[in-house]
Amino acid sequence: MDINWQKYIKNLEDAKIGLPVFLLLLTSTILIRNVLETLITDAGAFIPIEDIQHAQLFFLAAFISSVLLITYLAKERVDKVSKVVLPAYTIMVILVPIIDRIFLQDFRYAYIYDFGVPLSTPNWSLIARAYVTFCAGLQYITLGQRLAVIVLASFATFYIFVKTNSTIKTLITPFAVYTLAFFYSSYFNFFSFGNLYQTFRLDHFPSIEWIYFNSILLILIVIQLLVWLFLYNRSKFIGLVKNLAVNRSIHYLAMAGFGAFLAGQGAYTILVVLICIILLWQAAAAINDLNDVVSDKISKKGNLLVNGTFTRKELKGLALLCSLLALFFATTLSYAAILIVLMIIGVSAMYSIPPLRLKKYPIVSIFMIALGALLAFSLGFYSGITENSFPTNFAYGILVCFTLAFNTKDLKDYEGDKANEIWSIPVIFGLKRGRMIIAVLDLVAFLLVPFVLGVNNLIIPSIIFGVATSLIVLREKSKEWQIFLLYFLFLLLVPILS
Repeated sequence: MDINWQKYIKNLEDAKIGLPVFLLLLTSTILIRNVLETLITDAGAFIPIEDIQHAQLFFLAAFISSVLLITYLAKERVDKVSKVVLPAYTIMVILVPIIDRIFLQDFRYAYIYDFGVPLSTPNWSLIARAYVTFCAGLQYITLGQRLAVIVLASFATFYIFVKTNSTIKTLITPFAVYTLAFFYSSYFNFFSFGNLYQTFRLDHFPSIEWIYFNSILLILIVIQLLVWLFLYNRSKFIGLVKNLAVNRSIHYLAMAGFGAFLAGQGAYTILVVLICIILLWQAAAAINDLNDVVSDKISKKGNLLVNGTFTRKELKGLALLCSLLALFFATTLSYAAILIVLMIIGVSAMYSIPPLRLKKYPIVSIFMIALGALLAFSLGFYSGITENSFPTNFAYGILVCFTLAFNTKDLKDYEGDKANEIWSIPVIFGLKRGRMIIAVLDLVAFLLVPFVLGVNNLIIPSIIFGVATSLIVLREKSKEWQIFLLYFLFLLLVPILS
């Protein structure tokens, strides 16, 4: 019986499958593969937790890369390609250990690497020879793995031929798929960066190398997801970027970076912390947008739900995905980081989601925002091992000063907060009196900084910046970015003068 391959492929491309179900199928496939691999190669031993984490990240990163590569070659919609690649990827990922069990008596899986040399100085000659010879002579690259690459390359080549009917692209595809598979099979070598992984200060973890390279996979996943979203829908991508390029997100990044700096963390650790904060901010913003539709229709046109950039279902998926990715990043930092990330997610939910919805209550709502800033600072400080003691004076300063100063944000949200019965200072006292009260609170917040931190050098700058901020707040047409600019400039002075 002849098979109409074009119709079969079209049915796969047009299949109705939501993001949660798609992710469930993909992650379940990876977990099944990991369980099979562990049981078959370790004679019945149960799967270690570190293997679960690494396998999920490795196969997820490889899957997204495969989708992006085939999308580029086929010039097809990335969501359609994702649905076509999933079945083939699922079958081959699961079949590899089964094939090896049938044809091999004893085998182990390992990356393409010369285990006789230090990780910081890979054997590039061996890597090049392995690429050219299809890993000939490497016993830890098994029959099942080779067959998987051949089958996936053949599938991709056939798909490209059906979609494009291009001889050149059809010839290029198998080499491109093989190169991608080889990259992931040997990626340790490309990200060793000398002794960088040794500077990733994680002495309390059993294997520093695994934690470091897991973080590399996470960064690859995040970058590729952004590319995937850009190809899928540029307006959604631009909406997310605009959501990040706001003063408040920069504030949390500054808090986390400041904490990591005071703890003496390395540059790479700080990078991972900042990515984690970006994801947490995106999750918190999505949660807030989902629950502030009424007020944001009046005062915040940038709400991704209000402006139609995302549907409610998509925004929920975004909040969940960013939260999970942030949690994964925390597992590559420290145990304290895992707990702090969970607390940040909890604070975001308590602040925005009914029945608590603490943002409705004066003082409490601002305190929760200040608490979020403190948690961001703590995440940076406890992102790795540090010999420095936690600066409790900074913690008190963040809580007290930001609880006073963060009332400023309520000025631009006045109309929306009033309509949604959120009892901010401008809503309670009226916009004119509220503006005066907030100006005084801002001044007090700046004046308290040198005394809370015990730094006399900050007295004069705190007076100057406090008065300047208050004057801007008192203006009816004041701009929030002007206030944040003064705040960021003052924040830069704190470590310099302390």
